[in-house]
Amino acid sequence: MKVGIEQFKGKKLIDNTHPIAIRITHNGKTKYKFIGISCKAQHWDKNKKRITCRANDFREHNEIIQACYLKICERAKWFEEHDYNIDLEYILS
Repeated sequence: MKVGIEQFKGKKLIDNTHPIAIRITHNGKTKYKFIGISCKAQHWDKNKKRITCRANDFREHNEIIQACYLKICERAKWFEEHDYNIDLEYILS
């Protein structure tokens, strides 16, 4: 199972920003959780998976992104440790 953060380029919002999503993939199935934060493409650091300092409120947004990411990672790890059937919907909820 893989969990990652990405800027979802397939959707462009009215204010010319792209939403930030957490992607989870398991056995060829992929689900996304949009966390309600978006930024312009030039303010997204692809390597560090975070919003750069040129954007407004970047610290607060990065904290929210990391908190949501860690919560999902903990749930995924718990499912794997206990050998339960992986429920992507529950992990992302």
